[in-house]
Amino acid sequence: MKNISLMFVLAISSILFSCSKFGKQQRSSDPKTKYNEAVNYYNNKEYLKSGVLFQQILPVITGTPEGEKALYMYSYCHFHQGQYRSSLFNFRNFYDSYFRNEKAEEALYMVAMSQFNMTQPSNLDQSTTKSAISAFQEYINVYPSSTRVKEAEENIKKLRAKLEKKDFDNAFLFAKLERYKAAVISFSSFLEDYPDSEMFESAHYYRFKSQSELALVSVKRIKKDRIEQAIKYYQEYVDTFKGGEYTGKSENIYKSLIKELSLLEKKEKEANL
Repeated sequence: MKNISLMFVLAISSILFSCSKFGKQQRSSDPKTKYNEAVNYYNNKEYLKSGVLFQQILPVITGTPEGEKALYMYSYCHFHQGQYRSSLFNFRNFYDSYFRNEKAEEALYMVAMSQFNMTQPSNLDQSTTKSAISAFQEYINVYPSSTRVKEAEENIKKLRAKLEKKDFDNAFLFAKLERYKAAVISFSSFLEDYPDSEMFESAHYYRFKSQSELALVSVKRIKKDRIEQAIKYYQEYVDTFKGGEYTGKSENIYKSLIKELSLLEKKEKEANL
């Protein structure tokens, strides 16, 4: 019990000493000393304390070699704490201010990585995903020979996969809500935007299915045209995916469309007699 109490006292004393030491460092008016302490905290991965000290001295040392190093480390202090909006701002500031620095390439890449870490799940707003893709593409354009290009391209693929899922899910939701016209438009856009998607076949099928549903609930005046359009989508599907996953379901829908089309044509003939 005494040992536990002693350990507790020592721990509290250590914390108080540490806080007291850091407080003195914060109050120091010597930028050089404060810079060295900030670097020491940074090297020991104490990014909160390091960032606080760097923030205090950056206005004083900006434009000096130490200022360049400080802004570089300060940017990482934010990144390592998950403060990606701040790291994005500061890495961009570093790149724009010190583009001749040997760390400029890395800083531009970290702009993209900060954007990457700010992206939302596919069911939420994807504006940050689009920004991250643009940031990685900017990096690739500026440094096409970099060893990081392959990783940047892989990250773009991951981000595009989010956009794909978002767009597919939106189209599917339209179909589920029986907003068939919107579903057809959305699936058509998906097919145009993501020709290499793993969901390409599914998008073809659900566009056909949505067009079929739209046709069958349409008024007589436009029903025939919409059925014929659905049949075209069916033909595209079976031509593109011979023996595809949805072949059986597609054939059943197609047969019902042909039957409905025959009834419409029969009624038209009878009306013209």
